[in-house]
Amino acid sequence: IYFQGPFYVQYGAFTVRDNAYRLRDRLMARGYPGTRVTEGDVAGVHFWRVQVGAFPTLDQARAARERFLPESPDCFVIAD
Repeated sequence: IYFQGPFYVQYGAFTVRDNAYRLRDRLMARGYPGTRVTEGDVAGVHFWRVQVGAFPTLDQARAARERFLPESPDCFVIAD
């Protein structure tokens, strides 16, 4: 199976917008300038999702996820 990117690692999701943007800023300062915040609703609850990327390959995204696991154990890879 071939997956097309770009790929992101969803690092976290917040119900408070400012918390998501603070985390985005910290991740950008750590050297992940493509970190973004996206919005979405799940079961009527509004979330701001912090996604690190963009990674051109799935392997690069998976390697980044491995680096983030100790600090964000529920992070996962998404394709955009």
